[in-house]
Amino acid sequence: GSTHGGRRDCARARAQGAGPAAEPVMAPQKLPRSCLGRAADRLRWSCRGSSGSAEATDGPPSGGAGGGQQWRVALIALFSALGSMLFGLDIGYIGPIIESESFRVDVAHIAADEKISSAVEGLIVSLFSLGAICTSFPVVSSFFLDAWGRKASIGLGSVVFIIANCIQGTACSIPRLLVGRFVAGMSVGLLSSVIVLYQSEVAPASMRGALS
Repeated sequence: GSTHGGRRDCARARAQGAGPAAEPVMAPQKLPRSCLGRAADRLRWSCRGSSGSAEATDGPPSGGAGGGQQWRVALIALFSALGSMLFGLDIGYIGPIIESESFRVDVAHIAADEKISSAVEGLIVSLFSLGAICTSFPVVSSFFLDAWGRKASIGLGSVVFIIANCIQGTACSIPRLLVGRFVAGMSVGLLSSVIVLYQSEVAPASMRGALS
């Protein structure tokens, strides 16, 4: 009896000393590799400002292939800016053409010393702006951007501008000149809408403000 009592006392003391059951320890969850990679990239690029050594980052050095690639993209953005220059070019050269004697005789079919009416002059100049408004309207320009893309839209606007200048250069009457002016305005309106977006997309981040 004493033996069984001692066993019961030992079991009771053992149960009292054990205390509450310990909660199971959960294994740490593994983060996706993409999240870890992004966090490591942020850490490396944040160390770039505090550490001047090239070993602190995985990015390209300031010179060499990385710098050459940036200047190549910058030259592409500058070359595409020529399309936006066509707006000022067309506005600038139409004034002296209207005032020339050969234009009055060959296109307007009036005497060399006779003045073209102000209504005709205003129509010749304003039709260019009206054509630009039509294609720079968001509904029209967004259609070309989505359906044709940036580079194809720039090429289309350039081809249309060449055709419009051929119409104007071979015009032998005011109505034909007006058609050429309107078509030229349509091309410049499309180019003005697309080129700024294209420049902001292809320009390096460090040069984006200056190029666009």
